[in-house]
Order: sequence, then structure tokens, then C-alpha cells
Amino acid sequence: MEESTTRENKDSKAWLQTLKDQSWEAELLISTVAIFGTVQLFKVTSWTTDYLINVLNPSDYLLGYAIVLMGFAAISILITMFIIHFLLRAYWVGLVGLNSVFPDYNLEESPYSELYTTKMLAILPKLKDTIPEVDDLCSVIFSAAFFLFVMYAYLSIIMLIILNIFLYFGSYIPTFVWFIFLGFFALLSLAHMVIITFANLKKNKEVEWIQNLFFLSSKYSNKLMMGPLYKPLLQIAMAFGTNYKKKKSLTVLMLVFFGVGMIVAVARF
Repeated sequence: MEESTTRENKDSKAWLQTLKDQSWEAELLISTVAIFGTVQLFKVTSWTTDYLINVLNPSDYLLGYAIVLMGFAAISILITMFIIHFLLRAYWVGLVGLNSVFPDYNLEESPYSELYTTKMLAILPKLKDTIPEVDDLCSVIFSAAFFLFVMYAYLSIIMLIILNIFLYFGSYIPTFVWFIFLGFFALLSLAHMVIITFANLKKNKEVEWIQNLFFLSSKYSNKLMMGPLYKPLLQIAMAFGTNYKKKKSLTVLMLVFFGVGMIVAVARF
């Protein structure tokens, strides 16, 4: 029985590895199509901008700008990551092809001096090391792009729905009710930030009641922020978070991509 289970696990791992090795062709195709398709989403944000200009009072334009900017951020981050993924995957294909012909640097066949070649090779990474690193980065970009896009798009839609409720039903709801709602939401956000700060202090990481409070706060705040897709999105976030120490470079690069996407969003906006 144990031998059968072990064999099944090995077959499963072999199948996953084969799938990973052959997925680069599909990734390149998806990136190409996704770049073209995602650019079309800017038309949706343009329509939303025109709509808000028509229905909002000039005094409320700042709120409209916030909603549209969040939509632009979602689309810009997605486009940026797809473009970077396409370029990195194409670079990876080139490295694999080059490595199949030249498995390693060759000091003896170099037309340059031995001293120059040695010094230059000392500052360059090995092809066999770069190939898996670039492959790992390409593999995680899709999940990171999906996470950021869905989160920002969902928040933008929720804000737009709330704004429409205010516009069409605001006259029937007393002003103090809206202030209570906003104040309650602000207090919840502040409380969650305080809990995060204290729960992640080194001295509190072993304090059971603080960690339980942190879990409950994160669970329900993620449900609120991410909606019905909170489990798959949280799954992606936790995959990054729990492997942070192992793959710090990937996390840093994801933050760089996020920053580039935000810059594109502001420039486009």
C-alpha cells in the first residue's frame, strides 16, 4: 500500500514537472493575447470617467477621481506585468537555447585576454543559475498580476456601487447615517492596522490571544476587501508571504512591478 502511494506521488510530481517544463509556450501566447486584450480595458475606465463627470457635482469630483484612478491602477499593473512577463520569458527561451549550444563560459576559446575574461566572468552569473531564476520569476508573475488586478478592480467596483447608491438614494438617507458608516469603516481599518503592527512584533509572535485576534481580524477584513474571491486571492498572498524568507528577491521584484504599474496608471490618468 505504501509503495503504491509513493509511486503515485512520484508520478504526480513528474507530471507537474513536465507540465511546468512545457508551459512556456502557452505562457508566451497568453501574455501576447492578454497584453492586447487588457489594453482594451482602458475604454471601460474612459467610459466610467465620462459617466462620473456627467452625474457628479464638481465638489464630488475628487471621489470620482479616486475610483477611476483605482481602476487605472488595476489595469496598468496587469498590463505592466504581462509585458514584463513576455520579455522575461523570451529572455529565458534565449538563455535555454544558448545553454544548449554553450553549456558554460569557455575561457580557452575566448578571443580576449585571460585576465580580462576572468575578471568579466567573475561578475557574471552562471547560465545554469540564471535560467531557473528567470523561470521561477516568470512562473509567479501570472499569479501576482491576477491578485493585484482582482483586488483593485473589486475595490473600484464596490466604490462605484456605493457612489451610485449615494447619488440615487442619498436624499432618502440622513447625512449622519453616512458619517456613521464612514466612521465605522475608518475605525475598523485603523484597528486592523494596529493589530497587524502589534501581532508582528517579535515579542508578540508567541502570544496566543494576540495571534488569534490577528487571524480573525485578517480573515474578516480580507473577506470585506476581496469579496467572494478572497480565498483564492488569499491563497496567492499567503504563498508569497510564507515563502518570503526563501525567495526574497521574487517579493522585491513583485513590489517593483507594482510600483511601475502605479507610475503607468498615474501617467495614463
